[in-house]
Amino acid sequence: MALDYYVLYQKEDGFYYYYFYNEFHRRVRRSTGCRRKADAIRVANERLKRGDLANEGKRMHFQTFGEYSVPFFVWDLCPIIRDKVERGGHFSQEYAYICRKHIEKYLLPAFGNRYLAELTPAMVSTFVRSLPLRYGITPQTANKVLSVLRQILEYAISENLLTDNAAGKVKPLVPKETERGCFTSEQIRKIFSKPWKDIYAELACRLASVTGMRLGEIRGLLKENVYTDYIVVEHSYSNREKLKSTKNGKVRIVPVPPEIALALKNVPNNGPYVFSYNGTTPIWNTTIESKLKEHMTACGIDYRFQGLSFHSFRHFFNTQLVAADVNQNKILAVIGHSSVRMTQRYMHLKSEDLKQIRNVQGAI
Repeated sequence: MALDYYVLYQKEDGFYYYYFYNEFHRRVRRSTGCRRKADAIRVANERLKRGDLANEGKRMHFQTFGEYSVPFFVWDLCPIIRDKVERGGHFSQEYAYICRKHIEKYLLPAFGNRYLAELTPAMVSTFVRSLPLRYGITPQTANKVLSVLRQILEYAISENLLTDNAAGKVKPLVPKETERGCFTSEQIRKIFSKPWKDIYAELACRLASVTGMRLGEIRGLLKENVYTDYIVVEHSYSNREKLKSTKNGKVRIVPVPPEIALALKNVPNNGPYVFSYNGTTPIWNTTIESKLKEHMTACGIDYRFQGLSFHSFRHFFNTQLVAADVNQNKILAVIGHSSVRMTQRYMHLKSEDLKQIRNVQGAI
């Protein structure tokens, strides 16, 4: 039975699909991998012309990048994510979402209608070099887009769809030298000597300045993890994934000044989260950032020129530890940059080590 027609339609995900009836009179659906109707018609007509609406011969010669990339970095469908998780690795939904946006915003417009085998290093190199000027993004972001493309093509090689990775031979762009914003001791004095309008924002900033905790970790701090002179950093919080593990998936113990620990325990809400207006959900990250910027402006600090943000507290605390000649392993244990078990690192911290860190906190 010759298949000589199809019905095209667009789903909620924005991609065009079509269906047809096979020789058993069963309805079969296939994706075109395209968001533009004209492109979808071209793909479907090419398959119709070669007598392969079922697209069974696509895997080697006829699959476009748009078709192949449909499941990649979609949380429940991506083979790269599934493979990493099954191997015991960690992959956050937030990062998957960002990677998927890179595909849709940058990669599909450039390569969506091209067959996988068509991609060449020269083509990919030209594309990557054009990204900063065309989209106004940084070289660092362009390199992340390149990394996403490289991972997809590498997986295509593992499935025997390609023999070479066109993106693997392309050199990343040289990132611009940008100095990360870091508070000075004088700026810290100004920030905490002037009254705040929001007690939660002030407490979050004070905690970050003496622990180097990330904003997500502060938002995910539970009251049950606050003790007399230390806290257990066990969670992070993101608007997409809610309460989750820390960035490196490890738990660490961080000493805190007793007066800050007491303030954390006595926040005026009845919920499980320390930093929550309503007691049930943490304060939005943008709210804390905006409160900090508003306060810096009131203190006469030009945060835009100096690149200062909430994360600058982390750089500041790390800088203070280094300046006090705290051993690098001890810094890693407190800051949480190490990939080894934080509990093991913490066991190596002797009482005099903790005293050294608390001295730094007291000076701050």
